Amino acid sequence: MSDDHRFGDEADVAKAESAPPPAAPQIHEAPVHDQRPVPTVWGGNQVDRWDPVGNNTNVPARRSRRAPARPFMPDSSRVRKDERLRELMAEAPRYAALLNSYTAAQSGKEALANRNIQLYGLTAQGVANEITVDKALMRTMGLPTPRLIAAHYVDAVLDRVLHNLNPEGTDLDAMEAEKDYVWGLAQRALAYREYISEDPEIESLPKQRSQCPLRVSVNQRFSRMIDLLNAMPDATAQPFEMVSVCVAEYLDGLEVERPAFTAFWRKNLVTSYQ
Repeated sequence: MSDDHRFGDEADVAKAESAPPPAAPQIHEAPVHDQRPVPTVWGGNQVDRWDPVGNNTNVPARRSRRAPARPFMPDSSRVRKDERLRELMAEAPRYAALLNSYTAAQSGKEALANRNIQLYGLTAQGVANEITVDKALMRTMGLPTPRLIAAHYVDAVLDRVLHNLNPEGTDLDAMEAEKDYVWGLAQRALAYREYISEDPEIESLPKQRSQCPLRVSVNQRFSRMIDLLNAMPDATAQPFEMVSVCVAEYLDGLEVERPAFTAFWRKNLVTSYQ
């Protein structure tokens, strides 16, 4: 049999033996760059540099982060309110007392008791003028206009002036100390009576009587003052004169405190808006 007639495996072997050898693969060496070790966060060294920024100098060094939120405190609003009230008490105590009285009357959280309060005409006129001034002051500062009435000023005054009287006190020694205090108020009232009587025009002003809703605690201390006054026959001042002189002195103090009160609210309003 000839070579052309070989079949199967013999033909395949013959072809493989006669084929030229395969060419050797060519190896291209990559250009050598800076292969100095670069420290990594993993503790070893890496050769290939990976620079996410490159030459772009506009890329920030780090991403911006939101400032941590202030922790939520359920009582923070009340705490801030108490802090501001203490600040106002230090800078303008008379205005602080007025706001406290007004808030108590408007909130309805404290019981009130109606009381007939009489004032000298000059004192009543001074209260009316102060109400007008204080309303204008609130509007100037952008605050809601309060519905102030004379009772708020009387309540604020008596709450402060009569704070050391104890309506439930039964100790005789303590009562004598209270009498001394009320006696001092009566002497100031007599001096105010003399001041009123020295000017016929002022003396002719009609006395003003009105129903004043006072806080129950204030009303009780006012009743205690009258009881102590009646227990001292030598005290000739009238209760309305004692209230009048205290209110008149209070109004003079409000005028002095007005710049501090204005500065306080302007500062706190700016802080609230910021």
